[in-house]
Amino acid sequence: MNAKTTAEAHAANSREFFYCYSPNLYEFLKRNGLRYICTGLHEKTLRKFWQYRRDERLNGLLAEYEQGNPNARQ
Repeated sequence: MNAKTTAEAHAANSREFFYCYSPNLYEFLKRNGLRYICTGLHEKTLRKFWQYRRDERLNGLLAEYEQGNPNARQ
């Protein structure tokens, strides 16, 4: 697979799925009734992640979380 194809595959995957590496965000999503598809460990860092399918509900909750999170990126 060449670099362009790999980048395109990654972009397509990012549009379809969201990978959550934050335990705090995971807890927020869980409290709001969102269920993850699966969980795993990042191949290089071994950090735990939760995989979600991207949809309107997830996008809305992510926006809500970011508004209330003092550590969110500006």
